[in-house]
Amino acid sequence: MQEGNSILAGESSPGAEVSAGTIARPQRTGILAGHFRWFICGLLFLGITKNYMDRQVLGVLKGPLQHEF
Repeated sequence: MQEGNSILAGESSPGAEVSAGTIARPQRTGILAGHFRWFICGLLFLGITKNYMDRQVLGVLKGPLQHEF
């Protein structure tokens, strides 16, 4: 196989150079994945906190609501 065709086929030779763009992509992807993970954790935290607060409020209002309805 010719040298030019091996590069197009995705094969790399041991002495192949790596460009700066190739190195930057995985690092940027890792940073974005990290931010996305924290966003998901924040949403889970807010959902759990809201559920806990709703249960507390319903527990406090149980007596007055029973008398009213």
